[in-house]
Amino acid sequence: ITLLTTFQRRLLIGAGATLAISETDNYINLFPSTILTIPESDAFKLQPPDGSSETLRWAVPYEKNLLIFGDTGQYSINGEVPLTPLSTSFPTFSKFKDASPTAPVFSGGMVYYARTDGINTSVYTIQPGQVSDSPETFGQTDDLLTYINGRPLQFAEISNPGTVYLRTSGRPGGMFVLSYVDRPGQGRVQRAWHTYQFPEGDKLLGVVAKADGLYIYSYRRVVIASVDTTFIVADVLRPRLIDQYPYLDSHRASLGGSMVSSSAGASFAFNGNI
Repeated sequence: ITLLTTFQRRLLIGAGATLAISETDNYINLFPSTILTIPESDAFKLQPPDGSSETLRWAVPYEKNLLIFGDTGQYSINGEVPLTPLSTSFPTFSKFKDASPTAPVFSGGMVYYARTDGINTSVYTIQPGQVSDSPETFGQTDDLLTYINGRPLQFAEISNPGTVYLRTSGRPGGMFVLSYVDRPGQGRVQRAWHTYQFPEGDKLLGVVAKADGLYIYSYRRVVIASVDTTFIVADVLRPRLIDQYPYLDSHRASLGGSMVSSSAGASFAFNGNI
């Protein structure tokens, strides 16, 4: 099995170039119920055009559709019509190769995916092109070719404010973060890359985006009574909340104050001398 997802109350299982689709509302039934008729709710299989050498890897929502990433291209399932054995096609959406080392993510009307040379990672977006049904890809790190070091491990996103997170093997204790601002009628007016670095010794295990923030799971080493102990912890990053600690110095390094924890989920040194 190389792909596992759900769509329109069906389970989709990818194995190589074949996409097996379960019966509606019956995820464990992957076989047709009869050979005499073809009920609309029946299980069925799909393959991409000329996909004999393809391996399907990931699925991501794209507008109302489902976009399937393979090793050599991307394929779409139309979400505006019911998913049935007789009406569903599996056309090629785009042909961007080597775009599936980690699961892509949809954010701000674009699909973000990564490519790597094994040393550094580049991030790209798939978005609607100027010609209908002709998507285009744009580099999001063209001017930062060596900024994102290591292999891509995981994407996550929060839509408000617009933020895309990327874990890599080159930064085991932190994440690369893309913040963007979109305005109606103007498109994307601002984007910026930066990093989050967690306490020294932390090793990130994974991140999960939920309605109330980004849950960050990691190994954390803590010394208790002179004993070095490792815990699995979950930090919650809530970027939508306003900081409860007003400040005038942009949280510059402490000159004698104490450490406090902000409501945004990050730690900073509050300068007690101001």
